[in-house]
Amino acid sequence: MISRRVGGAAQGRGLAPKALFGGSMDTGELISILRGIVYMRGGRRAELLLGRKMADLGLVVHPTPMKGLFVIDVPPEQSYSAVRSVLDAGAERGVWDYEEAAISAVHDAQL
Repeated sequence: MISRRVGGAAQGRGLAPKALFGGSMDTGELISILRGIVYMRGGRRAELLLGRKMADLGLVVHPTPMKGLFVIDVPPEQSYSAVRSVLDAGAERGVWDYEEAAISAVHDAQL
């Protein structure tokens, strides 16, 4: 994972340039926002897999204008652990990585 939680806040490890993603923000009770990158070695196959896995959870992977970068909005009614499980599995295989750009209070309580 690009970021890790330290003292209740997501802290970047410096793997993704801030210029690509911007800073973190507090979404309060609203949605959580995850952003990440599908590595070139994973290619289109990894992008499709990620899209299918998130669709199975009722979520959409939003591509960005920059190839390989994506954003996922997670509503408060969605199990955050299920989403992280999918993302962590791909990150462990080295096909994508992600960071928690903003965590809602609802999802923060699940961590």
